[in-house]
Amino acid sequence: MNKNNLLKSVLLLCILYCSVSCRFEKSEFLDGISDIKPGTFTDLPGGRLYLPLDWKLSDTNQWPVTVVLHGYGELSRSLSSRYYWEEYAEELGIVLFFVETNHMGWIEQRNSDDTKLIIRILKTFRSQSWVKPQSIQLFGWSAGAIMAQGFSAINKMQKDGFPLFDKLVTASGGFGTVLSWELEKNPELKNAVRIPAFMFWGQLEPDDHGKDASEYLRKLGWQVDTATHPEGHVLDPKLVYEGLKRNRKN
Repeated sequence: MNKNNLLKSVLLLCILYCSVSCRFEKSEFLDGISDIKPGTFTDLPGGRLYLPLDWKLSDTNQWPVTVVLHGYGELSRSLSSRYYWEEYAEELGIVLFFVETNHMGWIEQRNSDDTKLIIRILKTFRSQSWVKPQSIQLFGWSAGAIMAQGFSAINKMQKDGFPLFDKLVTASGGFGTVLSWELEKNPELKNAVRIPAFMFWGQLEPDDHGKDASEYLRKLGWQVDTATHPEGHVLDPKLVYEGLKRNRKN
């Protein structure tokens, strides 16, 4: 291949990449939601969506939403395939969205692509008239729990008069880069909205898998409920239910 053809090929790849990237950034991932089949998982840009069987697009029949962040070494598809998510979503009347990244963990920095993606997802759900007021829950497991707790520290009131999310659930995850950095700059987290939090972990896990963070937030006056299960670093289905129940429809 000569030099001119090589340059043309590189330019074409750049144009194709840019067009896909720009469409992803500008498009709303919930466009066409009225055509999505309830009762099954649907893969969308940014993650997997589950609409309960009774879900209908309506301004008067509003639904809570739980946005789920997976743990390190797994993807949204593997986490969402666990048997209980659909069962709990149907029983509690919750729309689920499992955020997907292009790698196995989360990049915690405030300006990372992961952070920007989650913010975009939360803001998009907030803008939907079918989403129940004060019912956007952020649920993180393991590395996703660390990411979610970091988000609680930067969960400020937005221009629309609401925070990014209204409720927090973390499973087996403690202080991370963002939360530690925010506490170092502002130990009282004065700019963060104090939302109800439910944190749980295994009794065989070290204190920095949830206990330390829960105690710190309680000292700041946050409403934090905690629970433990008798095992180690596993996602306990009963406590998953307890977390989701705090965001139930009725």
